[in-house]
Amino acid sequence: MKKYSRLLLVTFIILFSGILTSCVMPPVVTPPTDRNITSINVDNTTVSSQVIVGTFDITTVDLAVSYDDGIVEYIDINTTMISSSDLEKLNTVGSHTITITYNGFSTILNINVVEEEQINVDELINEVINNISVPGKVNDNFTLITSKNGVTISWSSNSNNIKISESSAVVERPTTSDVTVTLTATFKYAEVTKTKTYTVIVGKVSSNQSTGYDGDYYDVVDLTLVAEALKMELRSLMLSTHVKYTTYGDCKTYLPSIDEDLSNSKNMILFYTGESIVKSQDLNNDWNREHVWAKSLGWFDTSGAGSDLHHIRPCNISVNSSRGNKKFGVGGSYYTPTDEYKGDIARIIFYLMVAYSEADRYSFTSIAQSKELLLQWNELDPVSELEIVRNDKVEKIQGNRNPFIDYPDLANSIWG
Repeated sequence: MKKYSRLLLVTFIILFSGILTSCVMPPVVTPPTDRNITSINVDNTTVSSQVIVGTFDITTVDLAVSYDDGIVEYIDINTTMISSSDLEKLNTVGSHTITITYNGFSTILNINVVEEEQINVDELINEVINNISVPGKVNDNFTLITSKNGVTISWSSNSNNIKISESSAVVERPTTSDVTVTLTATFKYAEVTKTKTYTVIVGKVSSNQSTGYDGDYYDVVDLTLVAEALKMELRSLMLSTHVKYTTYGDCKTYLPSIDEDLSNSKNMILFYTGESIVKSQDLNNDWNREHVWAKSLGWFDTSGAGSDLHHIRPCNISVNSSRGNKKFGVGGSYYTPTDEYKGDIARIIFYLMVAYSEADRYSFTSIAQSKELLLQWNELDPVSELEIVRNDKVEKIQGNRNPFIDYPDLANSIWG
């Protein structure tokens, strides 16, 4: 009898332990993923094309992983992504091609390994001369690069309208007409000195001239105001008229029509490239929804400012990937668009700065190299016909307008 009692007791303990274990330790469930990788690319801003043998750490290089929902994730490259033979190349002098693999995708890293740092002075100075950032037209203050890649640069001017003071040029704007001035830059490195001249147009002082808008949207705003007073009046107007808040999914529906090719109604225009593609081409396979103000640098996700049609633009997938979350600017790790889109970018950022109170926590350097650079881009690249037509279409959907498309000079009135 005792034998059977012990057997029953053991059986009860085993059953009770199983029940207790199942209550305390539920099975681990891996959440499903709805994102698929579309491509991988080496982030060229994190690696030099030339390194000294034995000094290069591959883990300092970032890999840009693009997903089919438009998100780009930056991860550190590790040695498991590279074959042992490719890793050995980093300790061998010469020009090498290294293959990076990740989750079934691969990309190439080209690198030149040298015995010691090699500088071709003439090539270095020519690179600086050819890539120096000088605007074609300026209105107020603009910044001149005073050093780049170790090359020292000094400036002089042939006009009293521009006075050079260290790294900034103060522009005394004429009131009658634009003035063309010539800036002479002297480049010095070691014993080598070279000069080059740049032509800059100093724009005349002007009032807030419309790009052709003739509606009554701004009747309740005093456009002669300046600085914070003008900004807050515009914000009040834009908030009160923003009657439809689109979703990120809505952008997929509206963008092909809003960004329609004006010369071909079957096509849409992609941002940054001006590429015209058939509207029916597939989202995420042929184009992305681009946040001009990168999500990781802002206050929004995919709602509010993150799905505002004045903000979101259709974009080529590879261009979207290469831009990533880089700030706008010139040189270094900045993303530099073509001249045809510099003004568009500036006016979108100006819109977001005014339309959303959350933007008050951010400065222009949160998204761009400087406020002055965006003001320059606004002048350099005038409002296009596509921007004007697009502004009208978005107003019909959302109810509000981008005032910096209708009156580009408002940017100078607020921030200049």
